[in-house]
Amino acid sequence: MTTRHLETEHHQTDVATTRPVVSGTQGVISAGHPLVSMAGMRMLLAGGNAFDAVVAAGFAAAVVEPTASYTLCGECVALVHDARRGEMVAVSGQGTAPALATIDAFRRRKLDRIPTGPGPDAHLSFTVPGAVDAYFTVLESFGTRSLGEVLAPALHYAEHGFPMYEYMHKLLAIPESRSQFDLYPPGGTDVFYPGGRAPRVSELFVQPALAGTLRRLVEADARGRGHRTAGIAAARDRFYRGDIAATIGAFSERVGGLLRSGDLAGYRASFEPPARVTFAGRDILGQAAWTQGPVLLQALGMLETLDLRAMGHNSTPYIHAVAEALKLAYADRER
Repeated sequence: MTTRHLETEHHQTDVATTRPVVSGTQGVISAGHPLVSMAGMRMLLAGGNAFDAVVAAGFAAAVVEPTASYTLCGECVALVHDARRGEMVAVSGQGTAPALATIDAFRRRKLDRIPTGPGPDAHLSFTVPGAVDAYFTVLESFGTRSLGEVLAPALHYAEHGFPMYEYMHKLLAIPESRSQFDLYPPGGTDVFYPGGRAPRVSELFVQPALAGTLRRLVEADARGRGHRTAGIAAARDRFYRGDIAATIGAFSERVGGLLRSGDLAGYRASFEPPARVTFAGRDILGQAAWTQGPVLLQALGMLETLDLRAMGHNSTPYIHAVAEALKLAYADRER
């Protein structure tokens, strides 16, 4: 469309942009940071497939976007479609609770619920890191490249650094963010506040300890002697049963958490059939009740019984119907 057409249709006067539309004939990857997208694109340019690209991007995000909750000790929730098999699966990379996280353990601490989010009791909510094995499992099942290849961009960003960007700097500069890192020394504050302050925008941000962890995984992969799946299995063993697991368990114990290295040993991510509902003639897919996916699916199931189109988009009845459906679905989730 021309600018003139946009002005006519949307009653806007300032819609010109110098940012081009991004198009692709063989593949497109989109992420929260250009360096993360670049990590995935490197896989595609090297002959890898979409699964190689997404795993490379996931590991790169753990380096470049830690303030957006992408970390090696986080979780992975995904829906993946394999066109070769015509198969759609949900990836469950939700880490399980530690064995010590019993009801009695929380009651002894005079807590009536598991603490979540920032706060002095955040260490009590540590769960088994699920993201790493989810990436391993996707790469193992659907990918084509070696683990060392897909880890290369993330390792480079951690080892050599990347320019600090405005979004991450602003989050680190919030006093509440600094107080959370101060709860878990050494490591957090030293890494994210070198010299006692948040890195300035465009300053090179290096994470040597994280680079060391990623390098251990690359070393483990090399033990597979060129066998792709053997390399992934060796890295999985090192992260979940070896020295990396021991480091994670020792840290949790030191700060008063319930997670131990033994909790990591038995963990495996899994594939499962997606949950689904039909809405407006479309199949809507999501994860099961270990996520918030059913909230959306249930809300859409209720809205499917109403004639939303007749109400008029964003009319008062339309907004009221959508809001009430969401409230009922969230009430069920809380229950």
